[in-house]
Amino acid sequence: MAVIGKYISPGDVDNWGEDTTQIEMQEIIDKAEQTIEKVTKDFFYIKTFHEFLNGNGKIQMFPGLSSKILSVNKMVISDIEVGKLDFTGSDISGTAGSYTVTLVQSGISENFYQNNYIGIYDVSETTNFYWGSQIISHTATVGTDVVYTLTDALPVTLTSSDTVSIIYNWDFDDNSIYRNPILTHHEPGTLMEPYEFFDYDVFPKGKRNIEIWGTYGWRTCPKSIKKACIILCKAENDETLYSKVGYGMKSEKIGDYSYTRFGDSQKSSQSLTGISEADQLLLNYMNKKPRFGVA
Repeated sequence: MAVIGKYISPGDVDNWGEDTTQIEMQEIIDKAEQTIEKVTKDFFYIKTFHEFLNGNGKIQMFPGLSSKILSVNKMVISDIEVGKLDFTGSDISGTAGSYTVTLVQSGISENFYQNNYIGIYDVSETTNFYWGSQIISHTATVGTDVVYTLTDALPVTLTSSDTVSIIYNWDFDDNSIYRNPILTHHEPGTLMEPYEFFDYDVFPKGKRNIEIWGTYGWRTCPKSIKKACIILCKAENDETLYSKVGYGMKSEKIGDYSYTRFGDSQKSSQSLTGISEADQLLLNYMNKKPRFGVA
C-alpha cells in the first residue's frame, strides 16, 4: 500500500525505524495530522461543502462553516438556480498549475467575464470535487479563443468530462456570501434570470430555502503546519527527541536541568500537542472563526 498524508509524505520524516511497516507509517502520519486539526480546529486542504441555509431577508449570509470559504460553485435560491454559464470540454481548456484558462466565445466583449468566478466540478474526484477561482482579467484573444488570467492556479488539467461554469451576480468573502448588484449582467440577447427580479437583491426569508455548494479550507498547506506534523511523527518514533510540555512549561532540558515557561501571550498554547516545538508552530493557526447562520 502507498502511504498518503494530507500534509506530509513518509519521506519528510527521517527517523523511521528499519522495521516500521507502511501500515504503521500511515497510522503515525494520520495521528499527527488529526492532532493538528483537533488543536487548531481547522484543516489545511480544500474540502467540498453542500449547505442548506435559512434565508434572512438580507444581502449577506454566513454559512457557519468551520474554515474559510474558497469558492461558491453553485447556489439555488427558493428552488431557482442562480445564473451561471456552462462550458463544455471543447469550449474551455487549461492545464494543471496554470493561472490561465481559454474560453471559446464570440459576440461579447473581451472583459465581459472579468471579476466573475470560474467553477470546476472534477469528475475524477468522489468527495472533494469542487474548485473555483476569480477571473482577474482578459489576457489575450486569438480568433474566438479568449484567454483569462485567474487568481489561483488550476489544480487539474481540464477534460471534456469536467463540468466548468462561469458564475456571476454574487460574491463571497472568507466568512459569507452576498448578492452583488454591481456584477448583475446578462449575455447579449438573453433574458434576465428569474431570481434577478427578487426585491432589493436580498436572500428571501425562508427555512432551508438557500442551497449552496462550494469549497472551504486552505488551498495549500502552510509550511509551519507541515513542520509541526513532521515533529509529531518524529516524536512518535523517538520520544527522547523532544521534551514533554507540562502545565505552563515551554521547554525542558534534562541534562544540567533547566526549563523555560510560556509568556502570558503564549499561555493558550501551553498544552496543545504536548510538544513545545510543535505548539509554537501552531500558535498562528488557531482557528477562532465565528460560526453564524445569518447576518
